[in-house]
Amino acid sequence: MRHRRFLIVVLALLIALLCVPARAEEGGVDHVTLMQGELAPGASRVYTLKFGEGDLRRGWLFALVGQVRAGAADLTLLDPAGLPAGRWRWEPTDAPHWEGIAIPRDGQYRLRVASAGTAALRYTLYYDQSCFCAGKKLPLAGGVVVFQASAAPGAQVEAWLATESPMDMDVQVAYRSAPAGRWPDDYRLLPITPQLDTRTDSSFRQESIAFTATTPDPYYVIVQGRNATGGISFLAQDSTADGAAGLAQATPQGQSWLLWLAAAAACVAVVALALAARAWLRRA
Repeated sequence: MRHRRFLIVVLALLIALLCVPARAEEGGVDHVTLMQGELAPGASRVYTLKFGEGDLRRGWLFALVGQVRAGAADLTLLDPAGLPAGRWRWEPTDAPHWEGIAIPRDGQYRLRVASAGTAALRYTLYYDQSCFCAGKKLPLAGGVVVFQASAAPGAQVEAWLATESPMDMDVQVAYRSAPAGRWPDDYRLLPITPQLDTRTDSSFRQESIAFTATTPDPYYVIVQGRNATGGISFLAQDSTADGAAGLAQATPQGQSWLLWLAAAAACVAVVALALAARAWLRRA
């Protein structure tokens, strides 16, 4: 068991290093990238959200995360046609929080931040989405990142989450239950109990979860880091598949296809190693 856990940790960290999403090009803000500043009453600012792997996709869980420290904010997510896809009013809070909706259509989105109070607005924000990413960085203590995968109904799913620092995590798994995908009302939470597999004081922490898939629809893994920032890697496997789930990347834009192909090949090699090692451990 000790060797199995050590191997999973090593593989998860390798996957995080090899398969983390590329940064967005100039002219847009990539996911898990802080947007912060100050706006006078009545002023506004618009950010172009440019996920480094390509367009945001219909059905992904979009998470707007952060904190208003002074003033009040009217936050509007604008769809590719410039129409509001989500609206929120945020007042000052003592800690970061988040709002979520399902992306209504493919494409590039923008976020409008408006100072709605009589005092200057001070804010710290970032966005994330439930891409099939093997790893991403949590940029704000108390914030969340979101992963997505799927499995056939009745399949036994195992997933591992590893961090590059001993970050305490709260983990939830949910299926969407209504088209709008407003968090948390339009989601059905699964009863899971994360298991702490490994923890050291200075290098890493790993938790695992297990559950039975109830539908072929995507499931969403929401991870909140309570006390630190840093990288989080994600690996999932189900009992009906020979491959690992949650590792397929969205089609990249603005990148050399040769570089992307090399990165994809590296991801496939690591996943193949993980599966071969897992099979060997089960036979041992």
